[in-house]
Amino acid sequence: MEEFTDGPRYRAQSVNIYNGTVNMDPITSIDRYEPDYMHQCEVCGATPVVSGTRDGRIVYTASMCGPCLWSEPKAANPATWNEPPHTDAA
Repeated sequence: MEEFTDGPRYRAQSVNIYNGTVNMDPITSIDRYEPDYMHQCEVCGATPVVSGTRDGRIVYTASMCGPCLWSEPKAANPATWNEPPHTDAA
């Protein structure tokens, strides 16, 4: 996977994969979330932090781990980052 180096990295305005909320500019659209074990969370010091990829290239790097970014304890497991959004049954 190549790192996006020919332009600035963009922070998403609102990303919550657990309830389906994704509000960001089209340029920051993300295909997948990937773990970045090279950096530590700025909040709690945990690894990995969250990176977003589009077409196999990193286009978004969070400075936080999954639980700190999404406020969801289960996001500690990177395998949950690309699950479909959960919806409540009516």
